[in-house]
Amino acid sequence: MEKSNYIHCPNCGAPVTTEICEYCHSFTELDSENAEMKYTIIKCIEARLNKLSSALTCAFSFTFMTGVIIITFGMDLITFLFIIIFGILGVVGFVSAFKMILRYLQVKFLGKVIDAKVYGYIDDKIEGFNYHTKNVKLLIDTKDGPKFILYELEDTKRTYKVNSIVKVKMYKNIFLLLDNVKY
Repeated sequence: MEKSNYIHCPNCGAPVTTEICEYCHSFTELDSENAEMKYTIIKCIEARLNKLSSALTCAFSFTFMTGVIIITFGMDLITFLFIIIFGILGVVGFVSAFKMILRYLQVKFLGKVIDAKVYGYIDDKIEGFNYHTKNVKLLIDTKDGPKFILYELEDTKRTYKVNSIVKVKMYKNIFLLLDNVKY
């Protein structure tokens, strides 16, 4: 995924291939899509707990599981197939909500707060759908040296200034970007 594009730093004039100049540490205005990946990217599992999505997931699951119970009373082959389908969808929904809550609690209680440097933003588009997200490219220090994480933002706006430091709570490969969160 390395790119050979380079520009000159607007601050010191040095040739650069990354979003932040290695010499004067200023923002180079190089788009993250075209920047060289100087460090390894580690898999980032977001631990944000979106109350609306977890409530909707639980309501969705509850509805399907209730449907299973109601349909069970008039059991025939079609009903049995509905029970299987609704039961699977209900269980999948509950497992999804449970995993979201579990990740959040793990980071909240077992994670440690670290600093992360904002390197840039990368759009993440799903082919065939009119849907895209924005990932903020963060540089963190690990025991194996500096690494990048791509943290998916809930909003597609560029919320954080490139070259700024943000607080991230980390537990293993689960991360929670602390945005106006008291810790």
